[in-house]
Amino acid sequence: MSCVHYRFQSRLTYDSLQFEGLNISAGELKRQIMRSKRLKFCQLKISNAQTDEEYTDDALIPKNTSVIIRRIPAAGLKSSTGPALRGGKGWHCPLRQSLCPPSFYKGLFTQTENSFCH
Repeated sequence: MSCVHYRFQSRLTYDSLQFEGLNISAGELKRQIMRSKRLKFCQLKISNAQTDEEYTDDALIPKNTSVIIRRIPAAGLKSSTGPALRGGKGWHCPLRQSLCPPSFYKGLFTQTENSFCH
């Protein structure tokens, strides 16, 4: 059995995916990762961990390669860090130094300068 080592950009540790043969296509690797991690409503970008080369779906990834996976929102869906939140339409969170979407905290806090997100 051959394997490819992968990790999501936000993770520190690698997981392994086993397959038959010397190579696996990037498209097949994406499908197997999405199935094993039960991911929906996103697309994945795969890049080589050593060279930062981004793989297209038809590219062949050799066995024992380490890759970095990046999640991309599916077409038509808005990212939670989109311009609507950066443009002042969220709640300021002094603890995280970021904006929180109002719908996330609906009914929990009143919008004041002293409101905390957590």
